[in-house]
Order: sequence, then structure tokens, then C-alpha cells
Amino acid sequence: MERPNVCFVTGVDKRVYATVVESHKIELKAPQFGFDASGIFEGGKLVLNNDSAAGKFVKTTVEACLKYFAWKGITVKPFTLETRSDDAFGVGGTEAKAGLGGSAAVVVATTAALFEFHGLGVLENKDKIHKIAQYSHSMAQGKVGSGFDVAASCYGASSYVRYSPEILDGPFPQVVEMDWDYATASIPLPPQFSFAIASLGKSASTGEMVEKLNVWKEANTEDYFELMKEYNAANYLAIGELKRLSKDFSEKNLGAFRKMFNHAQLLRKQLGLHCGAEVESEEYAVLREESVANGAFIACLPGAGGGDSIAALCLSPEDKKRLEEFWASRGLKVLGLNISSEGVKLETFKP
Repeated sequence: MERPNVCFVTGVDKRVYATVVESHKIELKAPQFGFDASGIFEGGKLVLNNDSAAGKFVKTTVEACLKYFAWKGITVKPFTLETRSDDAFGVGGTEAKAGLGGSAAVVVATTAALFEFHGLGVLENKDKIHKIAQYSHSMAQGKVGSGFDVAASCYGASSYVRYSPEILDGPFPQVVEMDWDYATASIPLPPQFSFAIASLGKSASTGEMVEKLNVWKEANTEDYFELMKEYNAANYLAIGELKRLSKDFSEKNLGAFRKMFNHAQLLRKQLGLHCGAEVESEEYAVLREESVANGAFIACLPGAGGGDSIAALCLSPEDKKRLEEFWASRGLKVLGLNISSEGVKLETFKP
């Protein structure tokens, strides 16, 4: 999603853990990617004995952090860093893909762990951790992506307007100390909601969808910006209703929230139809409607849409159970996840 459009992001109750301990050399271990390497940091470069693509997110993040520390005059100490992801994020592609942003969570956790190890607290440096994580994740995946998954991993449940992509063209690590134009505000989900999510068993190519969108945008600039203006307004109103629900979980506010949420979903679907990218196919539109008829209060295809997963908010645990039974009857893989409003944090024990 482009600036200045707003989106609501949130995390799930599964974590990526990063631990750092002092060592005689730099060692990186990321078993969820099948990556294990050691090396040295010299001349602003991290030189490893294993430079496989499997470790690109970890290596890029570690190198960025060490560059920043060296620039700030902080002595870089040798260490062993190990990351571990809960199974829900998938290991080696064997788990059902749900679009949970596992690589973004790894990048944020790695950045935070290295900050803490080098004497920079996590909470008081969350904005710098966010910036380095955004830079690292973008560089590791070829300067594509919206950065919303990184924001969710760092800040938890919140509204988010992304930074201008050209900011990352600035000098690194100096850019970490510069003002960025992203905007975020914490918006915890009301505890009365029960969350459900299921894998659809298909994988949408976000890159292909973005390419189709850009082609249509170039040929229909006025129509594009008019639709996006309406879509963004609907999102702002839905987020506003969500804030009201946090204070007053009433039937009136529930109805207003669902109305604006569904309007935003309709506009997103129209955008996909215009550009030929199936943000929500007719098959999935029917599934979403059937989900609402079987326990969901609202339902959507999260992220860029297209088919990774379907998610829903329900008004009771009983409604959630009914919905999950319906999804299972349709052959979908129900994922044992719940919403978590927490972002990155320091653990006092090793899980």
C-alpha cells in the first residue's frame, strides 16, 4: 500500500525469538532457514563462511546493525546469534502458508536482540529498531514490499502509514538518525473479539499483483487515485470505529465498524477487478460470505489478498468454533492462532 494510505496491522500470538550471547567469533544460526555460518565484521562488511541465499534476511540485518553500532562509536563484540520461529511461521516451506510475515519477524527480533546485547535497550530504541529492520528487510528482498509486516512485528496492533520508499536511498547508517515520514498509533483489538484464520492452500504472488496494478495505474491515473482516495477514507473510518469499539463495545458501534470494514473490502476487490489482479476471486468472495453466515462477524483475505489465507473476527468463542468447523468441512487448514497486540519485546527467559 502506498503513502499516504493507512492500514491496520496486528501480530499473532506466535513469536520469533532471537538470542545473543558473547562468543569468540561471530556465529549466526537460523535453523528455520537451514542456515548456519560464522565470520568476521571488517571494513563495514560481514564476511561469512556460508553466503547462501537461505540466510539473506539474517545476514543483511546483522550487517546493518553492526554498521550502525560502529558508526555510533559502539564497540562491536563477537557473539553467537540464534533465531527460532514458532512452527506457525513455517519451517523450510513445509507448513501451510498463511502470509504471517515470518521473515519480517526474524528481522525485527534479530535487530532488537543485537541492540540489547550492545547495551541499547529495546523499548527506548524501538523506532531505531523499526528503521533498521525496514531497511534490512527491504534490501534482503530486493527493495520490494510495503513494510507493513515489519511494522506489525515491531509495534503490534496499530494503524500504520508507510514511509516514503525513497528514504531508503539515503546514506546508511546515517538514515537511521533522520526523520522518517511513517505514522503509527497503537490500537489494541477489543478483547471481546475472537480471532480465527485458515490457510487456503494456495500462494498468491504479491509481486505479480503489484505489477498488474502499476500497469493499470499508469493507463488510468485519474481513476486509480479516485478509487484509492475512497478506499483510504473507508479504512480511516473503519479504524476510527475500531477505536470507538475499544471504549464502547456496543451494538451501534459494532454495526458501524462492520459497515465501514465491508465497504473497504468491496473497494479493494474493485481495485483488483480493474487491474486484473484477483485480490478476491468470486470463489473467495463466496467463501467470505459463507464464513459470515457460519460464525464470522467480519472476514477478509489479509495482506495483499489473493489466496494465502482467510481471517475472521467472531463475537464469541462459540461462533469461532462454528466457523472453524465450517472451514474444516470445506477442506481448509485451520491454524491455531490468535491475535496479539504486542510488538517486539525483551524476554527475561530463554523459551
